[in-house]
Amino acid sequence: MEAKAYTNLKHNNLLEMIDYRSSAVEVKKDGSKVPIAYMVLKLVKEGDLQNWIAWGRFEAKICRFYFKQMLKTLHFIHSKGFAHRDLKPHNILVDSEYNLIIADFGLSCSIKGPSQDESGYLKTGLGTKNYMAPEIHRIFDLKTKEKMEKEH
Repeated sequence: MEAKAYTNLKHNNLLEMIDYRSSAVEVKKDGSKVPIAYMVLKLVKEGDLQNWIAWGRFEAKICRFYFKQMLKTLHFIHSKGFAHRDLKPHNILVDSEYNLIIADFGLSCSIKGPSQDESGYLKTGLGTKNYMAPEIHRIFDLKTKEKMEKEH
């Protein structure tokens, strides 16, 4: 799904996929060939938002600038039928012009389909727990409670 997301999502605040091959071949030193898949992504040298946050607080003006970029980019992602599902400071890069670049679509999914229920919410528990949506936590809590009841 990651390659599909990068292929379908072209936006200034999303990491750019330069190349992708699902069925390439690596030739080993001994001459043997091994099937591989690979993805080449644009290099963003300024680090991730987590590192920038660690330096200290942002001024309100800068926070508003970044928040606006995030909202516009997330709206774009959702309007194209995708959900990121692991949005956190480590997956938000800062480019050389100090713009936010959302990266790591490894846990992304289509908004429509089996990962969603009739409520319109995604229901698959993936991502970093402390950054998950509240509805995903409720599902985890219910499943954990059911599992514990079955074991006792």
